Amino acid sequence: RLITNCEHVPAIYRDHAQEGDILQQIEWNDDQFSVGHQLLDAQHHQIITAINRLIERYLKQDLQEDIYKELHEMLTQFESHFAVEELLLQQKGSSLVQNQIEAHEIYNSAVMRLITKNSVEETLLYLVAWWTDHILIDDMKYKGEL
Repeated sequence: RLITNCEHVPAIYRDHAQEGDILQQIEWNDDQFSVGHQLLDAQHHQIITAINRLIERYLKQDLQEDIYKELHEMLTQFESHFAVEELLLQQKGSSLVQNQIEAHEIYNSAVMRLITKNSVEETLLYLVAWWTDHILIDDMKYKGEL
């Protein structure tokens, strides 16, 4: 298992990164990733693009400190997206809002711990697994609601 120091990371995400996994960029596909809301789709695409840029920098062997600096800058983008997503769900009176809030809180906590305790590769593997699962599983539940 690549993510070795991650008791704070929920098993559903930790289990995606197995020993021998190769860090790969997320291939964006509108048909697969669209949640049916123009703003949220655009934000998801921007986030995936930013994660892919970090992976590219890592594979080019950029300095770990520089990659983490960019990741810290991206955290604001993640927070902004979460706030918009939660607000839209609240405005629609969706029963999914609490699940989204909890998933976002777990993510924020896990990312901060990964950044301080794990390697860049482990952190990037987590980002790929979490964002892919979050969009394709959690966010697809509200497709058609917004």
